[in-house]
Amino acid sequence: RYIQLAPQAYHRFHIPVDGLLGQTKAIAGEYYTVNPMAVRTRIDIFTENLRKIMCINSECFGKVAYGAVGAMMVGSIQLTVEPGQRVKRMDEAGFFAFGGMG
Repeated sequence: RYIQLAPQAYHRFHIPVDGLLGQTKAIAGEYYTVNPMAVRTRIDIFTENLRKIMCINSECFGKVAYGAVGAMMVGSIQLTVEPGQRVKRMDEAGFFAFGGMG
């Protein structure tokens, strides 16, 4: 299951569980559209688009991997949290931005 963001939509994403933020990793990729027509093609948007993965050590769930996927027209995924930071469910984790790289 995924949620598609359009340019007029809210472009911030939030922490899913309480815990201690561990390692984050940027995974390079292209910027393919996530519109429904494109999703039905051969492009696997979840493995080919720009991604940032965060690991959260949660007392309730153990290690949780959380990913942000940047699609076409998203030039960067900006994190507003840092490894080692204690986070709570629904804290802002970052935002998608037009232009730039990262």
